[in-house]
Amino acid sequence: MKAKRVTILFLGDIKFDSRSLKMINTLVNQNYFIDIYSFHQFIVSPEILAETAKKDPYLCNERINIQYVRLKQKNKVPFLDFYLKALIYTFKNRSDYYICPDIYSLPLAFLASVFSKAQYIYDSRELYAGLASLQNKKLKQ
Repeated sequence: MKAKRVTILFLGDIKFDSRSLKMINTLVNQNYFIDIYSFHQFIVSPEILAETAKKDPYLCNERINIQYVRLKQKNKVPFLDFYLKALIYTFKNRSDYYICPDIYSLPLAFLASVFSKAQYIYDSRELYAGLASLQNKKLKQ
């Protein structure tokens, strides 16, 4: 039986998200192939970040392919840059599952799953009602 492929779209540096790292470790132990696309406004080159990530105990496995994608530093609409680049990567590399570890990648995973007939999983952990910026805004909560 062919091993299943999982794509994770992450806005930020995935090395610093312990929950995602543990999820990746679990998937690798279940013989899944993992493609990780980490999007951020990095100062260091994405190639150097990818090499250092391969030395991380959670990410140093031949079943894990991690790619860092640099977003424009002075973009007035940073999400637009993220969405356009992420869509290109998701359609170039088909998967059986798309995992969104944050709400920002949820629309991308949904679109990719519709067009590729794959499943998408939203790892919901954000409690937006508890945000400090919404403290006195009951309707928005």
